[in-house]
Amino acid sequence: MKVKKLFFLALVGILLTACATQQAVVVPPPTPPPELTAGDYFNRGLNYFLGGSYDDALREFQSAVQLDPGHLEALYYIGQCYEKRNMLFDAEQAYRRAILINSQFLKAREALGMLLYRQSNFSAAKTELETAAILGSRIPEVYYELGEILLSENNCLKAIEMFERTLQLSSTHPMALDGLKRAKNACGQTPKRKSVRPKEMKQFKGGGQAIKEEDF
Repeated sequence: MKVKKLFFLALVGILLTACATQQAVVVPPPTPPPELTAGDYFNRGLNYFLGGSYDDALREFQSAVQLDPGHLEALYYIGQCYEKRNMLFDAEQAYRRAILINSQFLKAREALGMLLYRQSNFSAAKTELETAAILGSRIPEVYYELGEILLSENNCLKAIEMFERTLQLSSTHPMALDGLKRAKNACGQTPKRKSVRPKEMKQFKGGGQAIKEEDF
Protein backbone atom coordinates (compact mmCIF):
# COMPACT_ATOMS: atom_id res chain seq x y z
CA MET A 1 0.00 0.00 0.00
CA LYS A 2 2.80 2.33 0.87
CA VAL A 3 4.50 1.54 -2.44
CA LYS A 4 1.37 2.40 -4.38
CA LYS A 5 1.07 5.68 -2.54
CA LEU A 6 4.64 6.58 -3.34
CA PHE A 7 4.13 5.65 -6.97
CA PHE A 8 1.04 7.80 -7.14
CA LEU A 9 2.84 10.78 -5.65
CA ALA A 10 5.73 10.35 -8.05
CA LEU A 11 3.31 10.23 -10.99
CA VAL A 12 1.59 13.38 -9.81
CA GLY A 13 4.96 15.10 -9.49
CA ILE A 14 5.92 14.15 -13.02
CA LEU A 15 2.63 15.48 -14.38
CA LEU A 16 2.99 18.76 -12.48
CA THR A 17 6.54 19.17 -13.73
CA ALA A 18 5.39 18.59 -17.30
CA CYS A 19 2.64 21.16 -16.97
CA ALA A 20 5.04 23.69 -15.49
CA THR A 21 7.45 23.06 -18.35
CA GLN A 22 4.71 23.58 -20.96
CA GLN A 23 3.63 26.83 -19.34
CA ALA A 24 7.19 28.09 -19.40
CA VAL A 25 7.46 27.70 -23.20
CA VAL A 26 6.90 31.09 -24.91
CA VAL A 27 5.25 30.78 -28.33
CA PRO A 28 6.45 33.59 -30.66
CA PRO A 29 3.72 35.66 -32.34
CA PRO A 30 3.08 34.96 -36.03
CA THR A 31 5.17 37.00 -38.45
CA PRO A 32 3.02 39.77 -39.99
CA PRO A 33 2.77 39.72 -43.78
CA PRO A 34 5.02 42.24 -45.56
CA GLU A 35 3.43 45.59 -46.38
CA LEU A 36 2.37 46.01 -50.00
CA THR A 37 4.26 48.53 -52.14
CA ALA A 38 2.82 50.84 -54.79
CA GLY A 39 4.06 48.38 -57.39
CA ASP A 40 2.24 45.53 -55.65
CA TYR A 41 -1.04 47.45 -55.66
CA PHE A 42 -0.53 48.40 -59.30
CA ASN A 43 0.06 44.79 -60.37
CA ARG A 44 -3.00 43.65 -58.48
CA GLY A 45 -5.02 46.42 -60.11
CA LEU A 46 -3.78 45.47 -63.55
CA ASN A 47 -4.86 41.87 -63.03
CA TYR A 48 -8.32 43.04 -62.02
CA PHE A 49 -8.48 45.44 -64.98
CA LEU A 50 -7.52 42.79 -67.52
CA GLY A 51 -10.12 40.52 -65.98
CA GLY A 52 -12.85 43.14 -66.37
CA SER A 53 -13.22 43.87 -62.62
CA TYR A 54 -12.96 47.63 -62.96
CA ASP A 55 -14.20 48.59 -59.49
CA ASP A 56 -11.63 46.32 -57.84
CA ALA A 57 -8.96 47.57 -60.24
CA LEU A 58 -9.77 51.19 -59.44
CA ARG A 59 -9.39 50.53 -55.72
CA GLU A 60 -5.95 48.97 -56.21
CA PHE A 61 -4.72 51.72 -58.55
CA GLN A 62 -5.86 54.39 -56.09
CA SER A 63 -3.94 52.59 -53.32
CA ALA A 64 -0.85 52.65 -55.53
CA VAL A 65 -1.20 56.40 -56.05
CA GLN A 66 -1.69 56.98 -52.33
CA LEU A 67 1.72 55.41 -51.72
CA ASP A 68 3.32 56.94 -54.82
CA PRO A 69 1.53 60.12 -56.04
CA GLY A 70 3.80 60.20 -59.10
CA HIS A 71 2.88 56.71 -60.32
CA LEU A 72 1.99 57.65 -63.92
CA GLU A 73 0.82 54.21 -65.04
CA ALA A 74 -1.54 53.95 -62.08
CA LEU A 75 -2.99 57.39 -62.88
CA TYR A 76 -3.47 56.37 -66.50
CA TYR A 77 -5.31 53.21 -65.51
CA ILE A 78 -7.42 55.14 -63.02
CA GLY A 79 -8.57 57.17 -66.02
CA GLN A 80 -9.22 53.99 -67.97
CA CYS A 81 -11.30 52.55 -65.12
CA TYR A 82 -13.36 55.73 -64.94
CA GLU A 83 -13.94 55.56 -68.68
CA LYS A 84 -15.16 51.97 -68.34
CA ARG A 85 -17.61 53.22 -65.70
CA ASN A 86 -18.62 56.15 -67.94
CA MET A 87 -17.34 58.65 -65.38
CA LEU A 88 -15.76 60.82 -68.03
CA PHE A 89 -15.03 63.92 -65.97
CA ASP A 90 -13.08 61.85 -63.44
CA ALA A 91 -11.25 60.10 -66.28
CA GLU A 92 -10.23 63.46 -67.75
CA GLN A 93 -8.95 64.66 -64.39
CA ALA A 94 -6.83 61.52 -63.94
CA TYR A 95 -5.21 62.00 -67.35
CA ARG A 96 -4.59 65.69 -66.72
CA ARG A 97 -3.01 64.90 -63.37
CA ALA A 98 -0.59 62.51 -65.06
CA ILE A 99 0.25 65.09 -67.73
CA LEU A 100 0.83 67.71 -65.06
CA ILE A 101 3.45 65.42 -63.53
CA ASN A 102 5.03 64.55 -66.89
CA SER A 103 3.99 66.56 -69.93
CA GLN A 104 5.50 63.93 -72.25
CA PHE A 105 3.58 60.96 -70.86
CA LEU A 106 2.28 59.63 -74.17
CA LYS A 107 -0.45 57.31 -72.89
CA ALA A 108 -2.22 60.12 -71.03
CA ARG A 109 -1.95 62.48 -74.02
CA GLU A 110 -3.45 59.86 -76.34
CA ALA A 111 -6.24 58.92 -73.96
CA LEU A 112 -7.14 62.54 -73.14
CA GLY A 113 -7.14 63.58 -76.80
CA MET A 114 -9.41 60.72 -77.86
CA LEU A 115 -11.71 61.31 -74.88
CA LEU A 116 -12.08 65.00 -75.72
CA TYR A 117 -12.72 64.13 -79.38
CA ARG A 118 -15.57 61.79 -78.41
CA GLN A 119 -17.01 64.64 -76.35
CA SER A 120 -16.85 66.93 -79.43
CA ASN A 121 -14.39 69.24 -77.67
CA PHE A 122 -12.38 69.45 -80.86
CA SER A 123 -10.22 72.46 -80.02
CA ALA A 124 -8.87 70.89 -76.83
CA ALA A 125 -8.69 67.47 -78.48
CA LYS A 126 -6.54 68.89 -81.28
CA THR A 127 -3.91 70.10 -78.80
CA GLU A 128 -3.63 66.71 -77.13
CA LEU A 129 -3.70 64.71 -80.37
CA GLU A 130 -1.05 66.90 -81.99
CA THR A 131 1.16 66.48 -78.94
CA ALA A 132 0.63 62.71 -79.03
CA ALA A 133 1.59 62.68 -82.71
CA ILE A 134 4.76 64.65 -82.00
CA LEU A 135 5.62 62.19 -79.21
CA GLY A 136 5.39 59.34 -81.72
CA SER A 137 1.99 57.77 -81.07
CA ARG A 138 1.36 54.43 -82.76
CA ILE A 139 -2.41 54.51 -82.31
CA PRO A 140 -4.23 54.92 -85.66
CA GLU A 141 -7.19 56.72 -84.06
CA VAL A 142 -4.92 59.56 -82.93
CA TYR A 143 -4.12 60.44 -86.54
CA TYR A 144 -7.59 59.71 -87.89
CA GLU A 145 -9.29 62.00 -85.39
CA LEU A 146 -6.67 64.68 -85.95
CA GLY A 147 -7.31 64.39 -89.69
CA GLU A 148 -11.05 64.90 -89.18
CA ILE A 149 -10.43 68.00 -87.07
CA LEU A 150 -8.06 69.46 -89.65
CA LEU A 151 -10.50 68.71 -92.45
CA SER A 152 -13.26 70.54 -90.56
CA GLU A 153 -10.89 73.51 -90.43
CA ASN A 154 -10.49 73.32 -94.23
CA ASN A 155 -6.85 72.35 -93.84
CA CYS A 156 -7.20 69.59 -96.40
CA LEU A 157 -3.49 69.12 -97.16
CA LYS A 158 -2.62 68.51 -93.51
CA ALA A 159 -5.71 66.32 -93.16
CA ILE A 160 -4.51 64.18 -96.07
CA GLU A 161 -1.18 63.74 -94.28
CA MET A 162 -2.95 62.57 -91.11
CA PHE A 163 -5.25 60.14 -92.94
CA GLU A 164 -2.28 58.68 -94.80
CA ARG A 165 -0.45 58.28 -91.50
CA THR A 166 -3.50 56.43 -90.15
CA LEU A 167 -3.41 54.05 -93.08
CA GLN A 168 0.29 53.42 -92.57
CA LEU A 169 -0.56 52.11 -89.12
CA SER A 170 -3.81 50.38 -90.14
CA SER A 171 -4.05 49.84 -93.90
CA THR A 172 -7.71 48.77 -93.82
CA HIS A 173 -9.00 51.53 -91.55
CA PRO A 174 -12.37 52.18 -93.26
CA MET A 175 -13.00 55.65 -91.84
CA ALA A 176 -9.49 56.79 -92.73
CA LEU A 177 -9.99 55.61 -96.32
CA ASP A 178 -13.19 57.63 -96.51
CA GLY A 179 -11.56 60.63 -94.82
CA LEU A 180 -8.66 60.56 -97.26
CA LYS A 181 -11.08 60.56 -100.20
CA ARG A 182 -13.00 63.50 -98.76
CA ALA A 183 -9.82 65.43 -98.03
CA LYS A 184 -8.50 64.92 -101.56
CA ASN A 185 -11.81 66.04 -103.01
CA ALA A 186 -11.74 69.12 -100.81
CA CYS A 187 -8.26 70.02 -101.99
CA GLY A 188 -9.23 69.44 -105.61
CA GLN A 189 -12.20 71.77 -105.28
CA THR A 190 -10.24 74.53 -103.67
CA PRO A 191 -9.88 77.31 -106.26
CA LYS A 192 -6.44 78.68 -106.89
CA ARG A 193 -5.96 82.29 -105.97
CA LYS A 194 -5.23 84.52 -108.93
CA SER A 195 -2.53 87.08 -108.59
CA VAL A 196 -3.98 90.54 -108.91
CA ARG A 197 -1.78 93.43 -109.93
CA PRO A 198 -2.29 96.67 -108.05
CA LYS A 199 -4.52 99.05 -109.94
CA GLU A 200 -2.59 101.92 -111.45
CA MET A 201 -3.79 105.49 -111.23
CA LYS A 202 -4.53 107.03 -114.58
CA GLN A 203 -3.16 110.44 -115.21
CA PHE A 204 -3.50 112.58 -118.29
CA LYS A 205 -0.99 115.24 -119.00
CA GLY A 206 -1.87 117.87 -121.47
CA GLY A 207 -2.16 121.55 -121.77
CA GLY A 208 -3.51 121.91 -118.27
CA GLN A 209 -3.49 120.21 -114.85
CA ALA A 210 -3.18 116.42 -114.72
CA ILE A 211 -6.56 114.72 -114.43
CA LYS A 212 -6.72 111.91 -111.88
CA GLU A 213 -8.93 108.87 -112.12
CA GLU A 214 -11.23 109.90 -109.33
CA ASP A 215 -12.14 112.98 -111.31
CA PHE A 216 -13.92 110.91 -113.93
